[in-house]
Amino acid sequence: MNVLIVHAHPEPQSFCTAMVHRMQSRFEAQGHTVTVSDLYAKQFNPVASATDFAERSNPDYLVYALEQRHAQKTNTLPADIAAELELLKQCDLLVLNFPMFEMSPMKNAVANTEACLANIERHNEITNAFITVMADQALERAAAIDAAAAKAPRSSERRAGLMPSLEMSSTRSLDKKDSGAGCS
Repeated sequence: MNVLIVHAHPEPQSFCTAMVHRMQSRFEAQGHTVTVSDLYAKQFNPVASATDFAERSNPDYLVYALEQRHAQKTNTLPADIAAELELLKQCDLLVLNFPMFEMSPMKNAVANTEACLANIERHNEITNAFITVMADQALERAAAIDAAAAKAPRSSERRAGLMPSLEMSSTRSLDKKDSGAGCS
């Protein structure tokens, strides 16, 4: 199997470089062909720009992907890019080896996550305060209903004639309707 290890680290004595040497020796010990492309040693320019194209299909507006296709078709890719593409075409396994300095992408992700969690926490505080107010209002209403119910006569008192029953008053209103008043 043809293994391509693309290595990008500025320090030749770094841990990442030691990993490359270890991978290379392990793959070769297993009978694989290994090519290491050390981008820093080659001084490979990683910045994509219009200068990557000697002949452009559209000189007025750069669409990098379209210019890459045009350069590939017309065989006008810069030598360093063409060499790396050739290595990619020949490999069966690609290993990308590069550092994450101070875990900078992770550091940003952690900072964004912390900010998001702070917003969620603030939202939860506001929600909890709202729920507390609603619960207090509900308890006040329940207490008012309980107080009104305590003052209201019980059904046994109504039966004893201490208070006219609701059924009687509704019957009286039905009697008025039956008398034809207001009906056509």
